Amino acid sequence: MDAFLWGLVIIVVLFLLYHLFGKRKPKRRSKIYRLYAEADGNTPTATTNELIRAPLEDANAADHVRVGTVFLTHYADADRAATLLQTATNLLRMEIEHRDNIDETKWAYDRINDLHEQYDIPADDMLPEIQVALFEMLENIPMPTQTGWVSDSQNVHDSVVNNEMNQQVNQLAAEYMHLLDTVSYADIRRWILTKTNPEKIKPLLDIFDNNYRSNYGSNLHEQDIVKLIWLRIHDPRNASHQDQLLEAFIDCVNDCIEQGKPVCIDGRPKKLMQCFAKIDFDPDMGMFHTKQAIRDEIHKKASDIIETELKQTLAQTRESYNRGETTPEIVVLQNAMRAKIAQMVREYEGKLPPADLSMIGQVCVDQV
Repeated sequence: MDAFLWGLVIIVVLFLLYHLFGKRKPKRRSKIYRLYAEADGNTPTATTNELIRAPLEDANAADHVRVGTVFLTHYADADRAATLLQTATNLLRMEIEHRDNIDETKWAYDRINDLHEQYDIPADDMLPEIQVALFEMLENIPMPTQTGWVSDSQNVHDSVVNNEMNQQVNQLAAEYMHLLDTVSYADIRRWILTKTNPEKIKPLLDIFDNNYRSNYGSNLHEQDIVKLIWLRIHDPRNASHQDQLLEAFIDCVNDCIEQGKPVCIDGRPKKLMQCFAKIDFDPDMGMFHTKQAIRDEIHKKASDIIETELKQTLAQTRESYNRGETTPEIVVLQNAMRAKIAQMVREYEGKLPPADLSMIGQVCVDQV
């Protein structure tokens, strides 16, 4: 009996230790993260004033990038932004080594690259080295299981996402602009109120009522985009799943409110457009891939090519390859792998900046 009780005590103690120390707790979002998600437009507000005054002593690379971005976009202070981006770059290497919150690390890397592209900020020589380190680390962890379309308000500044969004809005405008006067924003607004919590959704509708000019499309305003989405939902080609699209549209309207406030002017149309993801008759409509999602996809395809080529080769050659031997047969096999990987990478031209695509292509070929 004593042995049984002691065994029970040990089990209880181990259970408590696991839940106290072993069980991974979700990371809390920082104050800077929350304020950045609420920042709107490109002029200083109370939110951005609070954000740039937030302490950075213990902040990660991503939070340094967020504050630097706001200094650049809202205050036109390129010097302060460059200093923060340099600090963020220095932090990235340490975060990769410690594998601490890799999603934040990948986001920070992409955003720094975007700012170098969009503004006259000198590129950091360390960034290619950091990207290689990121890929080396990602090779040793499971591939992400999330869908490739963006659902995080922190990704609204990703240049690849913005390009895809702009292309899709222009596509809707080309197809439905001539029908824009046949639908009424006021009618859509009233319908939304019947399907949502009016008190919760009113701040969003108040912003739509102002009909601000959108950053997407050619001379479009926010109400125009709402009406274009409505016309797409009611396109006869979507007739068989119109109810599903309307339900998804309401979900996306609700998603435009985060922490009780509407998301920013770039985030609102992206949220609404995502109602088409995996439902619209065009499978690409509403799908917005971040830079990292595209990189992960290329990396996964390269691994699949290597695996497929190995399965199709002779067992003896496969064993020699796995042992790291170099024989004429192995050279032929590796050349075939490299050619197929290079061909696959070329299919992504235009989806990533050339320098990024060249880098990931080299990293993938180096796996052979």
